[in-house]
Amino acid sequence: MGRELTVGRIEKVGRIYVLSCESGDTTVVIKVKKLNGAREGDVISFDGGRIEVLEELTRRRREHILALQNELFGKKES
Repeated sequence: MGRELTVGRIEKVGRIYVLSCESGDTTVVIKVKKLNGAREGDVISFDGGRIEVLEELTRRRREHILALQNELFGKKES
């Protein structure tokens, strides 16, 4: 397994995709031919020019963000 990155932005440039990702406090830009289902906000693994969406980490990240938003705006979870 490669490095864990959080996708911030995806741009299509010609036949490739350019992903701006975060790894801790570092911004990493990678270029790939296939997204393999990756979307902005997903946690991915990057290894050997290929990306893989880490579904469990992505799910936990999205749940955490939703909880923070609910706390910030005073909404209760159902």
